[in-house]
Amino acid sequence: MNKRFSTILTMVLLLMGALFSNANAALTYKYTAGASTQTLKNGLKVYLSDAGSNFLSSTGVSGKSGSFTFKTGTDAEWFEIADFGQVNNEYQFKLKNQNGKLIYAKAGVSNVEAADATAVDANTCVFVASKNTADATISLGGQKLTVDLSTGSDVKFYFASATYTAEELNKNLSNNGFSFVFPEADPQPETNVFNQTVYAVSKTSTQTNVTDLPDGLYFVTKGGKALQEKITANTGAVMGMDEFKNAEFIILDPSAPVVNLIKANGEGYGFKVVKGSDLKATGDLAKDKINCVNNAVFTVSEDDYANEPGKYTMVVGTTSAKPYVVVESGKAPVEVASAVDYSTSFVKVYAYKPASGVAKTYITTISTTTGVNISKAQITGTTWAPASALLKEDAAKIVNIKFVGEKPDAASAAASPYGKYLVSQDAATFAYNAVAPKDVRLTSAKAQWIVTGFSNSTFTFKNRETNQTIALALYSIEGKTNEFTVASSDKSLTTPSVTSLAGQTIQITDAPALDDFLTLTAEQLAQKAELVFNGSDMVAVPQLYMTENKTNVFVPTKESDDSQLWTVVKGRTLKNEINYAYLSNGSVKTDKKNAVEVVTYKFQSVKGADEFLQTSDFKEGASAAEFIFQKDLEGNYTMIVYATSYAHIFATQSSATKVVASISASSAFDVSKKKYEDAEYSSVNVVFNRLTESLDASTPRKATLDSYQGAVAMNLNANGIMEGVIADKGLTFRLDTADINKDIPSFYISKAIEGDEDGYSNFLFYPTDSIQQWVDDKADYEIYLNYALEGSYTGEATADEDLKAIFRPAIKTGVDTVATYVNGDVVTVAKEANEEKGIAAGVENFKFRVMVVDGGYVIQPLGATDKYLYNLNGRLGFTEDQEKALVITLGDEQTVDNSTIDASSVSVIAIDGAIIVKGAQGKKVTVSNVLGQTIANTVISSDEATIAAPKGYVTVAVEGEAAVKAIVK
Repeated sequence: MNKRFSTILTMVLLLMGALFSNANAALTYKYTAGASTQTLKNGLKVYLSDAGSNFLSSTGVSGKSGSFTFKTGTDAEWFEIADFGQVNNEYQFKLKNQNGKLIYAKAGVSNVEAADATAVDANTCVFVASKNTADATISLGGQKLTVDLSTGSDVKFYFASATYTAEELNKNLSNNGFSFVFPEADPQPETNVFNQTVYAVSKTSTQTNVTDLPDGLYFVTKGGKALQEKITANTGAVMGMDEFKNAEFIILDPSAPVVNLIKANGEGYGFKVVKGSDLKATGDLAKDKINCVNNAVFTVSEDDYANEPGKYTMVVGTTSAKPYVVVESGKAPVEVASAVDYSTSFVKVYAYKPASGVAKTYITTISTTTGVNISKAQITGTTWAPASALLKEDAAKIVNIKFVGEKPDAASAAASPYGKYLVSQDAATFAYNAVAPKDVRLTSAKAQWIVTGFSNSTFTFKNRETNQTIALALYSIEGKTNEFTVASSDKSLTTPSVTSLAGQTIQITDAPALDDFLTLTAEQLAQKAELVFNGSDMVAVPQLYMTENKTNVFVPTKESDDSQLWTVVKGRTLKNEINYAYLSNGSVKTDKKNAVEVVTYKFQSVKGADEFLQTSDFKEGASAAEFIFQKDLEGNYTMIVYATSYAHIFATQSSATKVVASISASSAFDVSKKKYEDAEYSSVNVVFNRLTESLDASTPRKATLDSYQGAVAMNLNANGIMEGVIADKGLTFRLDTADINKDIPSFYISKAIEGDEDGYSNFLFYPTDSIQQWVDDKADYEIYLNYALEGSYTGEATADEDLKAIFRPAIKTGVDTVATYVNGDVVTVAKEANEEKGIAAGVENFKFRVMVVDGGYVIQPLGATDKYLYNLNGRLGFTEDQEKALVITLGDEQTVDNSTIDASSVSVIAIDGAIIVKGAQGKKVTVSNVLGQTIANTVISSDEATIAAPKGYVTVAVEGEAAVKAIVK
């Protein structure tokens, strides 16, 4: 390979990930004598500490958003020197925090204090350090900067070094070792024994069966993976003698200096690879056996963690295991300690370039770096995920986290997180759970995470609702832009039971827009509303409503027209502000974001301004309770009580369980500390009635129901169901008051069946009892697709799909009863069923509210007041989406001659005992009577056909044409 190209490739690899290549190494803070000996300059990063244990860090200034000052404590944060200069015998400079924000302070009576808004306005941010004092005491406005911003010790400049463990080094290549290169060396060294896959292996005091092996790091090339896995498999794993003998180690070569330096100081020596069986203890050295174990033990550190990240110094030997070198040819090796005090100076590994004129670089040992042309080692080929793998430029990264990787077999699927999402549940333990997609709303705050930090290849995620955090060190996966392997994690999964995240493969994708909490518009708040509680699949009554008893306690009712109406009053707005991490010109910075906004609501009775729903026994009272509504999996809401003792919608891990308002079919409303799934009727919808203004119900009327989409009409479809349709010309319907004494009256909407001697009419009907019917043979309910609105579902319909708007033959038999046909029998329908008297329940499904909206009216079934009549592809049905509601106007009564009705080019003529169909040659014609029973179903073979029909009203449906009605004489 071209040498220059190889160098460029190495540099590219480094830039891709090496600068932040190790995860969470422990930092050691060291003091460097102040401004007289430390070169202060723009861009230098310093820690401000008294003795390396107490530190100043940054915090926001109260009343000054985006401005920062000092805070005290043990959290170390580096500051960057800016606007550096010299005035007389002083250095002057400003300080910026790790996010590049300028630091302000103020001069107090006897020391520097944290800035207030006035100090920020005065731009008090210039600090001073003396040139002539060794400690470089820092001051502002003539006052000293102290570690507690009060009476504590003076602050000095500190720097951090990081020493790395074998585990941290090996993780650079997805836990498959690492390699060292020297990219800043010019020219590049011709020989580099460290530029291969190397494993760092730790020998600890628990591994005692390898004779005289010093504690420390060993660089193993061959057999390193086996050694590393055995040692890290469990606490106290032992490096066995066999593994040690067969492995191959990188060691300092004491007999072959590569450059002429001071041999006695251990300088100028190169490196080689030897088998463990060839390493000898210090007492077994002879001139022909010079491979000392001390020469194989290393330490690796970043000397200046903040200013030179990713630049490593390797040291050969330790204070108790000094390296051996051959100083004089033909003689036994000797400790370098005879010439170098290992407590102050070490044998270090650098890329070294001799004096000018020597165009060659050597990887060799140096004991001192003063005035020496050296380059430090850097790790190459890392697979750590860089900050740019997740962080956005100048914006928050909000994600869903899914477990992917290798699919488990059937036996282990339940215990595997595979295919599940990481969710922060709201139970008391605030556990980390892997939850199946069917049980997760990705638009929920509990399933969404904000990236709040990045350091040393570890990303920190915070849940948008519970504020739980989880730190994941991530490897990139080749060819996958949004999949990562978890190297390590500070948390485990509670579900599946205590599963470690290390080694899991996760998929991180941008989360969809949050759709989690009820937020009402000003228009909605101007309306009256009711609370409709929804039952589970196991309950007989699908919905319960609030009503009140004689003692002003709110109790459940099955009757929708008894439902309590409320004025909804906005309470308070709760905001969860989270610091998020982002990229700015390649640097990781943080800012604050309003992650979730939740509004609380109070419910005021229609009785008076002082009558509010309260939590104590759910009575009416002046003490208003506040509620939060959070969406559940079915799109309904959980009604959460908000109170001081339960104000944990944005919770920490120590917070209690949410308090949920629930209801049961046989008792009053309840407040209990349980999840919403535990209550029989707990999911709830806030159902609004537009402005609570209805069509005047004082007098019956006849009118067409017109809209800009067309007029309401009827059509007998191929399934024998009289369905509501949209037509160019509307039919005249009769609107009779059903409940005139209610807060919101309801109407029967019907079209008389002409010629029917019994007075039957086709009534608009909400067919909730038709789409789902009990089948004795199955001992279960069956879904009838014929009653689901075409186009409102994919695949099989369920009882929750949009229902058709149909017309059912019926006749009013009382103030609140109708008679209709059920399986060919005449049945009376009332509020409550009575089997002995042949009375069925469900009269609400014949009743409709006609509510005033801008431009006309909308129609709502009384049996489901959260539904609206709407048009979908020319057919009418019922939807929960108020925006789709069909807005109608009431037109004048139409006079129609039903003896001859034109249907496009087809004509239908009623005669005595038959009908004549013209222009329908080759088309299918269906004729049905008033009960919906099919009389004829045939394909017409001629241009004019006569079909026998009984006397009275019939409906004729011609293929491809709208159904028409005729009276047979």
